[in-house]
Amino acid sequence: MEIKDKLFTFAKFVACPYVLNLDAVKPYVYDVSVILVGSVATGICNANSDVDLCILCPKKIYNLIYPNIEWNNGKYMELSISGISTRYYLEVIEDVLDNLNKMDDLAFYLYGYSQPLDDVSGAHKQLKKYINDQQLFSKRKKYIHNSMLKRRRQLTKYIDSYTDPFGRMIVAYDTVRTLLRAISAYDNVPFDPKKHPYETALSGTTGQILKPCIDDLLFCTSNITDVSNTKIRKDFIALVDNCIAAISG
Repeated sequence: MEIKDKLFTFAKFVACPYVLNLDAVKPYVYDVSVILVGSVATGICNANSDVDLCILCPKKIYNLIYPNIEWNNGKYMELSISGISTRYYLEVIEDVLDNLNKMDDLAFYLYGYSQPLDDVSGAHKQLKKYINDQQLFSKRKKYIHNSMLKRRRQLTKYIDSYTDPFGRMIVAYDTVRTLLRAISAYDNVPFDPKKHPYETALSGTTGQILKPCIDDLLFCTSNITDVSNTKIRKDFIALVDNCIAAISG
């Protein structure tokens, strides 16, 4: 059994029943949906990946459950179940839909690729129907592509006007991140903006082709702090243009 299948089986038959049996959740099992999110849901995972579960519910149910769970890591509960690192959290479906409409990267990563574990309330089905009916992935792809082109138009001006080393690094970092988002959208693959932006964005066909270019950009990013190094500046901009050309065809 592959690791992703093993972790999904654990999520479905061990972690999900554990969450539904929590004292705070048990009275509302017909009002919530437990969904798998994150690396295991996307299949881009390994033996050390966390299993992330979201308890999806309406606002009124959220207000009844949330105060009765002693969260140990901000909005999350982290624990080990059967030796597997597991996290679960509570989320309001209306907030999820709002973040998707805002084209939020994390929301698309978590909920665009989520998988239902127990959807008796129908919240996950409602979520997926909304994403499909509103054509949100198509809208996001266009939004990201336009953001990338806007970043490119500003790039030369930004690099030339920033003499502070850290400021130049931030400009370079933001540019590479924008390219990674665009590559993932072009390939229709998940993009994890927090933990694994490089690994997830380059997991598709075009991502694999552009990986050497992104690696060269990262090398340039570490050296672009030197204002006097005009070659690095020139190389960086040329590499950005190469990436844009590859995903603008």
